[in-house]
Amino acid sequence: MIQCDTDGCFCVAAHNGLIAFDTRTNSTNTFPHCSNCYKLLKQLFAHGDPPKGTFIPKCDVAYAFKHFLP
Repeated sequence: MIQCDTDGCFCVAAHNGLIAFDTRTNSTNTFPHCSNCYKLLKQLFAHGDPPKGTFIPKCDVAYAFKHFLP
């Protein structure tokens, strides 16, 4: 998920709103490239909380998946 403020845009995790490491741009006219992990979180939480037991990936700072069980 991409969000912007007056200083630029950045990727955020859909379930907690934390900014993804090193994704902030210097302009609101430039959008960052969000990793597949962050795109998956956006899909999982698009309609609220996913069903209990759904695997929720944790995205690491290198934009990969860390596989932790819920």
